[in-house]
Amino acid sequence: MTQHPPHYIRRYRLKSALTQREMAQLLGCQSSATVCQYEGHKREPDLRTAFAYQAVFGLSVEELFPELYREVEQHVLIRASQLSDRLSNASASSSLPHKRKAMQAILAKTDDQPQSLL
Repeated sequence: MTQHPPHYIRRYRLKSALTQREMAQLLGCQSSATVCQYEGHKREPDLRTAFAYQAVFGLSVEELFPELYREVEQHVLIRASQLSDRLSNASASSSLPHKRKAMQAILAKTDDQPQSLL
């Protein structure tokens, strides 16, 4: 069974005094069972649903799903590091400086990341 990272959508729904059925209506879900699955970590919301949560609660997707965001960000940083290594050995081209600059901007975020993952 896949372990889902924690999130705060149930907490914000309860704070807003909304039922799962009402939340389902706001999200455009067919039933409250879907909301129950999101809150119970049995299912991750798709991008449209994540944005709907953002619109309902006025919080960014990153704030609503912080652990998932950090997990995704870590994977992007690892892949950016790998791509940066490949680019350092790449043949010169007109786009190469732009690519290297883009990778540097992404990797600048690694200051707060554990170095063992990179």
